[in-house]
Amino acid sequence: MEYITNNFLGIAVLVGIVNGLVLRKKILMISSGNEGFDIDPEKKLIKGIFGSLTIPFALLQIIQLLSGYKSAFYIFFKDYTNPFYWAGVSVLVISWLLFLYWIFLKKGYLVLKQYNKAFNLPKSESGIKLFSLVVVLGGAVALFLV
Repeated sequence: MEYITNNFLGIAVLVGIVNGLVLRKKILMISSGNEGFDIDPEKKLIKGIFGSLTIPFALLQIIQLLSGYKSAFYIFFKDYTNPFYWAGVSVLVISWLLFLYWIFLKKGYLVLKQYNKAFNLPKSESGIKLFSLVVVLGGAVALFLV
């Protein structure tokens, strides 16, 4: 169990890569039966998933290794005097802000709407926007208030 907690973020990077490959396969299956289905958003979606999940986890793992924290959950330790703690928190906050920027300003909700079957997301645009806000706010509450 200690191995998992120490290397959780590295494991998450590997899982993110596998998820990207599985997601790509699901999307290709969804798009193959639909004429007029725009495949270009698929590339944006895979890049978005990789960029919003895998890269932040990789950065958090690097920060953990550099800082000497024994657990991947160091971002919940409230170690306010350690600059590595703040680097980890900054990675999370920046990734959340970039995700919301993509959803609301770059109309990422339209891409997610097109592939909602691959994610089991709400079918409506407003449902996807609300779900995105809830996910980010849930992460913020867990990080800052718990």
